[in-house]
Amino acid sequence: MSTYKTGTVTVTNGSTVVTGSGTAWAVALVAGGMFSSAGVAVPIASVTDDTHIVLDYNWPGTTATGAGYSIALENAAAASVVSLNTTLSRVLVTLSLAGITPDASGSLTDRAAITLGVGDKGFLFLHAEIGVAFAFYRWTGTSWDGPFPVANSAATGGVSSLVAGTGVTVDNTNPAIPVVKMANMANATVKGRTTAGTGAPEDLTMAQLDALQVASGKKREMLTANRTYYVRTDGSNSNTGLVDSAGGAFLTLQKAWDTVAALDLSIYAIVIQVRDGTYTAGINMTVMPLGGSGITIQGNTTTPANCFINATTNCFATSAPLPCGMTIQGFKLAFTGANLSAIRMSAPGTIVTLNMVLAGGSTSFAGAYNAAERGSRIIVSTGLTVSGNMSALCSADGGVIQFFGITVTLTGTPAFSWATMSATSFGLIMVSGVTFSGAATGTRYNVNSNGGINTGGGGASYIPGNSVGSAASPGWYL
Repeated sequence: MSTYKTGTVTVTNGSTVVTGSGTAWAVALVAGGMFSSAGVAVPIASVTDDTHIVLDYNWPGTTATGAGYSIALENAAAASVVSLNTTLSRVLVTLSLAGITPDASGSLTDRAAITLGVGDKGFLFLHAEIGVAFAFYRWTGTSWDGPFPVANSAATGGVSSLVAGTGVTVDNTNPAIPVVKMANMANATVKGRTTAGTGAPEDLTMAQLDALQVASGKKREMLTANRTYYVRTDGSNSNTGLVDSAGGAFLTLQKAWDTVAALDLSIYAIVIQVRDGTYTAGINMTVMPLGGSGITIQGNTTTPANCFINATTNCFATSAPLPCGMTIQGFKLAFTGANLSAIRMSAPGTIVTLNMVLAGGSTSFAGAYNAAERGSRIIVSTGLTVSGNMSALCSADGGVIQFFGITVTLTGTPAFSWATMSATSFGLIMVSGVTFSGAATGTRYNVNSNGGINTGGGGASYIPGNSVGSAASPGWYL
């Protein structure tokens, strides 16, 4: 026999109304059947709701409160679906008696306002007040059991208290739902941090963001004006290079170049100002800056001998394309060692030289001025003095060397061990309109492998030397 007997009832002698406590007659789909209590049974006429039913006739038994009872479902009008009713009733009763509140703020005061009985056993309540940890309470049927903390994602502890903070506000209507947003920020800024250590995010301007990226090496500094770096024999490479003093200038030319090479010059110009003194190394330009309207490396333009680079390497050498024109001026250069140059270009670009003294150097084939790559060009302008021995004054090995109507002064009769000028591998030397003052020894010129020298019709003895030059076809000399 299938019966329903959840809860208790109140019956009154002479009345057809039965009142239930903890019952769910409507939910359980009781639609008739035989009601019995204390040994008396009366058919059910109708079910009003979960806690009220009407009998077919007045209750003949004694009046009783909180009495046990039983409804025989087999006799109900829905007897053909008794099994289904029973299953559904269990599901619905469970769902109706187990839930999660609050629908307000979830305070303990809200919990106390809920009226629950024995039949509500298992009801769950979420405590979500401001300033306390999230917790569940469970109704045992007679009292609240708990709190049970809500575990975090790793199930290793309770959820932190719901408290307003930076970027987090709490809805006063329902503090169980935090409102999370980014902190307020000023116009045209981004969130980041310039203050040392960890902490709250700060408003950063675009300039501050650029500075952070530059400092971290993630971005080149972009110039917004022309800039000068200084090099002095009493400087230090730990300085900024931006002040012309012992405490501000760099010590070496290479440090100055490495600093410049890390920049984005944009549309601006750079000057590396080298003060008087003797330096044992020049610049090896393996990395180039971006952009720029011009780069000037400058010594003493009035008395070049006072700014002396006495190197055992190339004094100035490029192995990457120049991003803009370069001027080198006001130096005395010595380059002692095998196959060395005062200025050697091994990549495309243009270098203009002015007010230079070539004090001598390598006697193995190289050339004081060496344009060693197609697209490389050295322009020799005013104030060139040659005062020492070397393999060649000029060597165009694929590039171009141009003299523009200047006077080249030779002092002390320098000796050129290879040739005064050499052009090979499609290299070109343009030396028309030049006045050579003084004498030299060595072969005047050497041209081969499609190289060429244009003297503007100066003749075979135009270039200094004491030995006849040679031009092997398809090389040429004009």
